[in-house]
Amino acid sequence: MHLDRLRDVRLSRNLSQRQLGERLGTTQGRVSMIETGANVSRETAERLAAALLCDVADLMKPEEPTVTLRLSEIPAELLATLQRQ
Repeated sequence: MHLDRLRDVRLSRNLSQRQLGERLGTTQGRVSMIETGANVSRETAERLAAALLCDVADLMKPEEPTVTLRLSEIPAELLATLQRQ
């Protein structure tokens, strides 16, 4: 299993590779290998997700593209429409 979004999630938690490795009882080097495409077992993926307080699916490449917007970037009229629904 490949965890294509591991780096993004780790950074969103303000953790270094070393800090995540410490949470898992492994090395910074192992975390780096996983982030650069090393295959991991389901058990390892679950341990990583638990350490990052997320689901395994959050660490995997999404099946469809996603867009992240800041509320400040959304036009007021669109926000108003969304709030009415």
